[in-house]
Amino acid sequence: MARCVLLCVLVALILCQSSPVFAWWFIEKVNVSIANKLEGGKALIIHCKSKDDDLGVHVLPVDGMFYIRFYNNFFHTTLFWCDMQWERSPGGDWVRDSFNIYRSHRDIDRCRDKCLWNVKEDALYSANTNGDWEPIYFWSKRSADDDSNSSRQWQHQA
Repeated sequence: MARCVLLCVLVALILCQSSPVFAWWFIEKVNVSIANKLEGGKALIIHCKSKDDDLGVHVLPVDGMFYIRFYNNFFHTTLFWCDMQWERSPGGDWVRDSFNIYRSHRDIDRCRDKCLWNVKEDALYSANTNGDWEPIYFWSKRSADDDSNSSRQWQHQA
């Protein structure tokens, strides 16, 4: 048994030395930051989850931040999604949608261990490893008021 453990440790060390991506994945914690960049003082309501963790509902003021920290799983199937909503205008309709905020296969090369998101009126923007902001998700055309019961518990939309 001790030989098996030693062999596994040696293989992991060799892989870490030969592949920087493997080394990063093997030891680094992933940090996801979500910033409310909505204009006009609009608050952003977010509810983030994974298969194993429900991070709860949070209200972000303008320029407010929400952080998620975790390790990728061994098979690179880690997924966190966030339901988000904000009021288009005071007393007006609400915009709501669900987004995959971290998906291992997409993000391990795109943003590595530091994934930054800016939530704006037109889209969710993410910084790539070069520091360039690019739109990843656009808000759907439907509003939260389109639901017959808009106060229902949000569910992940596949």
